[in-house]
Amino acid sequence: MKNNTAKWLALTLMISLSVLCFAVYSKYYGEKDLWQDTGTHPNADADEGDDSPDDGQKPSDEDDTPSEDETEQGPYYNEFPREASIKGDILVQNVGGDADDLLKEVHKFGGKYYLIIQTASDGYDIKSDANGISVAVLDQNLRLESVLRVSGETDETFLYSKLTAEGIIIAANGSDYTKLYKISFTSEKENSLYLNKFYSTDIYYKGDRLFVFGAEAGSLSVTVTDLSLNRINSSSTPAEGRLSLKGVFPAGNGFNLAAVSDADKTYFFNYTPNTGLNVIKIMDKTSVMQIIPFSENGTNMYAAILSDQSGLNLVKTDASFETLLSRPLAEGENALLIPISGNYMTAVFKDGESCESKVFCSHFDEIISLDIKIRAEKVTALSPGGEGAYLTAVSEGKVILYFVNFYEAKILYSYDGGGDYAFFDGNTAFISSSSDGNEFSDNFGRADVFALRPVAPAA
Repeated sequence: MKNNTAKWLALTLMISLSVLCFAVYSKYYGEKDLWQDTGTHPNADADEGDDSPDDGQKPSDEDDTPSEDETEQGPYYNEFPREASIKGDILVQNVGGDADDLLKEVHKFGGKYYLIIQTASDGYDIKSDANGISVAVLDQNLRLESVLRVSGETDETFLYSKLTAEGIIIAANGSDYTKLYKISFTSEKENSLYLNKFYSTDIYYKGDRLFVFGAEAGSLSVTVTDLSLNRINSSSTPAEGRLSLKGVFPAGNGFNLAAVSDADKTYFFNYTPNTGLNVIKIMDKTSVMQIIPFSENGTNMYAAILSDQSGLNLVKTDASFETLLSRPLAEGENALLIPISGNYMTAVFKDGESCESKVFCSHFDEIISLDIKIRAEKVTALSPGGEGAYLTAVSEGKVILYFVNFYEAKILYSYDGGGDYAFFDGNTAFISSSSDGNEFSDNFGRADVFALRPVAPAA
């Protein structure tokens, strides 16, 4: 009897210890933590009393869907540097984010490319709080080294940029101002300067000075700064309407300028440090489409395409913009003047295609009419090339590099793309494109900026 009593006491003690252990386990390692650790719970979806077999799959009930606060994540940003990739026989690098990223200008310095981009993206390669400007840096192998956000706290749009010995000056327009930024070659934003709002600007770099010419509402101004954007002086002169600058040209110790007004006038200005800005000539009902300086027997001259009531004309002027002779051109919407080997080629465009091309000698006598065709809704770059010229055009959703001479307009490269700017450095193209096919397959979304270079096919 004594042995039975001892056995019952021992059994009671063991049961009590089991209950105590379960209570402690439940408190510190309860069901909730176990579900979170395993990611499943056998009865997470089952109604009370449901005896359906468990199929081992995680139930898909809306109660399991994380709340918006739990799932909301910030934008994803890429890391740099990033190597270019090969798509078929094209070496490709793209820069962009989740919105439209549009190329505005390209500068080359020290073996690197500096791409100026208008963007509202916030993600991938771009960090932004507003529609603004970024600068992407690519090396000679199109490796993306960095992307610098220049503006972005408030909306700003690209206006102009200038390469100097110390970096790049960028002009951007805000709601009621123009702001200059200085960007170093190490992709650092060094300084800035607020100015009155410009509708058009041109910056001339001379020695240790920047001459910032700006077309304001009803006037033209010039602000002189050092290379760090410290203001030195400024002056202005009135002009009717809103001006669009067509060129700034060195003249003596100052500059000559041409500008077109929306009041159907063309203005010619002169600026010197001593006299400031002054109007030297006004042409009514005339518009300058293109103007190029040249020298004749040591004397400064200008060749220009003018549009007036008589139509399009090739014009030669002296240094004071007085017309010396004029040559009529065909009827068209616009025209292009292409210097080639001391002569001048004109191309008149209608409906996005050249309809007449002529060659004039250095004395502006017509030599020959050409039967060549150039497709160009917009010409974004023109540069000499030996016995011809390289012409970058945007037409019908394509960016095209032509080599133009007195015999043909040969297409060297053509890519899907557009926008209001494209640039070629030899066989390397810099364009904006919203395409996501072929060489554009890495597009992050909408339009990205692409650098494209043909490579030899793999053996």
